[in-house]
Amino acid sequence: MVKLVIFDLDGTIIDSIYDLADSVNVILAKYNLETHDTEKYYHFVGDGTLKLIERAVSSKYKNDDLVNKIHNDFLD
Repeated sequence: MVKLVIFDLDGTIIDSIYDLADSVNVILAKYNLETHDTEKYYHFVGDGTLKLIERAVSSKYKNDDLVNKIHNDFLD
């Protein structure tokens, strides 16, 4: 008997890239960091939310503490 079925619909039925881009850009702006065009987020997604944030934070400002703070804000 099947007790659980999980569907991964992100990008299949729902194109959530716009929502992800908007959400991350709001948080980046909160920290006075460079934001990105939505198209760039297609290259940032695919390996989880922490990796998304790591890729979105400019390398000249990137450090583990900052990435973790931004990631926690994103999850909230």
